[in-house]
Amino acid sequence: MNERETRREQLTIRPNVLIEVWDTRSGAYTRQRRRNLITTIGVAVVGELLLRGVRGTSTGFAPSHIALGSGTTAAVIGDATLEAESYRDIVTVRRGSGAGATYASTFQLFLDTGDGNGSTFTEAGLFDSPTIGGGALFSRILFTSVEKTPSIQLAITWDINLEGN
Repeated sequence: MNERETRREQLTIRPNVLIEVWDTRSGAYTRQRRRNLITTIGVAVVGELLLRGVRGTSTGFAPSHIALGSGTTAAVIGDATLEAESYRDIVTVRRGSGAGATYASTFQLFLDTGDGNGSTFTEAGLFDSPTIGGGALFSRILFTSVEKTPSIQLAITWDINLEGN
């Protein structure tokens, strides 16, 4: 590499989702791990974070809610909503950690035995708003269906990993 060439730096965003289901009646436990995509809105949010504090530029987006629904259409980068949202709640865990060129942000929603009953969930989304059908969708995932009944506890854990080189 000569003086005129520049090294190409990259920032990689790797979203991973863990879906855990506990049946309090039978004691059964299942889990699903999924990689998902960051939506167009999510990519713009990361760009906006670089401008945080610059007057008139930052949107102030912070993922605060996880929504669940029964949609089955594959997630695509242009998604702005869930396909068939039926439940949304504030994240129960929100934390960040990192060292060097790596940082992870974790967002978790826990549904206890009395939450969200009577629905079958197949999709989830990470949002910045408490309003069903509203707010900015940062990320969306499809998963194997979970029938939510009074004996089921459900946890959706989103890890957004940022890695630089």
